Amino acid sequence: MDSWIISTLGSMKWDVKDFSPYFVVTAPFGHYIAFVPRDDNESRNLTIYDGCGKILVEDVLSPSYHVVAAHWLMDQRLCVFLDDCRALVYTVTNDPRRMIELMTEEEIESGIKIKEAYTYGLTCCLITTTNDIYFVSEIIETLARKAPSLPESVRWSVYFGYDR
Repeated sequence: MDSWIISTLGSMKWDVKDFSPYFVVTAPFGHYIAFVPRDDNESRNLTIYDGCGKILVEDVLSPSYHVVAAHWLMDQRLCVFLDDCRALVYTVTNDPRRMIELMTEEEIESGIKIKEAYTYGLTCCLITTTNDIYFVSEIIETLARKAPSLPESVRWSVYFGYDR
């Protein structure tokens, strides 16, 4: 049986010493890694690297953006979810980022804020600060639709598998 010894792994190109001020998001199949700044991070630099640490995309987020989550979709797009019902969408080809609204104008004007976002494949689940749940089937092409209302105690146990 052959054995391999790795004597050096090389070095990644990122200049990050502490990962805690970032959402560190790995793409499906491990091809890409994104560093998305959390709100308390003084650096507002968003960076996407390939698996070897080479910079593919760089952007600076506005201080007015309040990031609640960042996730990769199965089609290799990075979605950065903001609390004001918008999302920034990035591709690794360094196309210009897209800003999309996730809800209708009326819903946004009513003051809805997102506190959490989750993705699976191309579907997204949004949870508001009032614990209402919205789903988006194709994040670029459709608006979020509110899930049927459930009592507060049931909502937590059904969607998250625990009692509040």
